[in-house]
Amino acid sequence: MKRGYFERRVVDVGLSCKPLSVDELEALLEGVEERVRGVLRRILGRRLTGFEITVEGRLYGDGKGLTVSVEVFAEGRQIAPISYEELVAEAIDEAARWLYERLRQRGGEGCSREAH
Repeated sequence: MKRGYFERRVVDVGLSCKPLSVDELEALLEGVEERVRGVLRRILGRRLTGFEITVEGRLYGDGKGLTVSVEVFAEGRQIAPISYEELVAEAIDEAARWLYERLRQRGGEGCSREAH
């Protein structure tokens, strides 16, 4: 039986006033992948016997919107009491925080926001 986890987050990080280019998107997606890999390797080390990650991004609205999808397959020796599912979720969360901060910083450069 396949098990999955889906979460959707919508966050305004300033893309509306400074759209992303394809080159910027590729660099950000590489950073997300590096963070996920780094967290899992740091926590699991040699216990990790199989690992695959797919990070995809889609720009829409002339670069003013972004959807990022991260799929991770990890297997290895059993580690109690923590599950691989929990560790993968933790790695993705850390990468999402990194991406959010990068986009927020980028959006803040040259974007004046009006207080509502």
